Amino acid sequence: MYFCATLHQPTGGIRLLRWQAGKKMILASTLFQEAHDYWLMGLAAFFAGLTAYFAVKLHRRSAMREVETQFRVLAEAIPQIVWTAGPDGQTTYINQRWYEMTGVEESGCLACWVDSVHPDDRVACHEKWVHCVRTGETFEVEYRLRDAKRGYRWYLDRATPMRDSSGAIVKWFGTCTDIDDHKKTEELLEQQVQERTVALSEANARLQQESVRDPLTGLYNRRYLEERLEQETRRAVRAHGKLGFLMLDLDHFKRFNDTYGHDAGDIVLRQTARSLQGSIRAEDAVCRFGGEEFVILLPMADLKTSQARAEQIRGRLRKLRIEHDGRALGHVTVSIGVSALPGHGTTGKELLQVADAALYRAKSQGRDCVVVAMSPSSDAQENRSTAAVV
Repeated sequence: MYFCATLHQPTGGIRLLRWQAGKKMILASTLFQEAHDYWLMGLAAFFAGLTAYFAVKLHRRSAMREVETQFRVLAEAIPQIVWTAGPDGQTTYINQRWYEMTGVEESGCLACWVDSVHPDDRVACHEKWVHCVRTGETFEVEYRLRDAKRGYRWYLDRATPMRDSSGAIVKWFGTCTDIDDHKKTEELLEQQVQERTVALSEANARLQQESVRDPLTGLYNRRYLEERLEQETRRAVRAHGKLGFLMLDLDHFKRFNDTYGHDAGDIVLRQTARSLQGSIRAEDAVCRFGGEEFVILLPMADLKTSQARAEQIRGRLRKLRIEHDGRALGHVTVSIGVSALPGHGTTGKELLQVADAALYRAKSQGRDCVVVAMSPSSDAQENRSTAAVV
């Protein structure tokens, strides 16, 4: 069995006495003095560390101030507008170039820079900046800034976020570059491209028209007739509709050329073309088929209507008075063959063949008349060469 007692010594030390089975055992240690020494050493180390910490902080702050000073010196040397903003998007610095360009007082509000943006660009610019501050995306936008001397000018504003080791944004660094001259050059080029595109389009349209127009009369040519006839026959067949087809030939046209010359013959063709154009509806088409032959397409016209229109055209041409070099060239008469879809066929080739045969019957019957085509089978048996009378 053990018995322990603690005796306090006058020196301030602590002596531990231990008895076992009546035998006195003393284990003594003077701990207080040693603990006191360790405590003083720890306190000294703490103050030393604290001193070093503040020394590092002060050094870092001094270094940061030096870096900031160097940055601003460089920013002032750059001919562009340079600016910085905090993580919240509030402007913290703008270099002198900004104040020189905008005429804004240096004591003015940095956050009021948006007031210098053109009213038409202001909303889009501000919304873009707010979005980039929220998402951390690179800010890039073109807008017009008010120049104190030259009015509004185009600028490219671009800013990137600067992040710490944890990825948090600590600052935004941005520049505004004057792109007004580039923008005007770009707009000028776009205008020139647009003008040339329009000119090219008009030239293509003219070429297209020239490719389907007869240069002498201004009427559509045979190429156009073939394309339009194919379209109209397909449309009529698909819609179970009708299509009238007139084939015309000027009577005794060779006599005009032989008597009055080819210039007079050209005048007759042009005057005839003008009269034909004045005799048709907007949806109709008149074409010069070749030489003194013409073709008229009459969409939605049946055989009876087509025949009546042919008689009207014949009568109108007969009243035509043509002069050349002060001399009257005489009456212009015409022979006309008439066919119609679906009675005479359902293709352009069929309509043309039977109308051509009817035209030459009109020639053989004395000219200056209208002849309706017979059935395709009857006209197929007729030999055009024997019916032609020049």
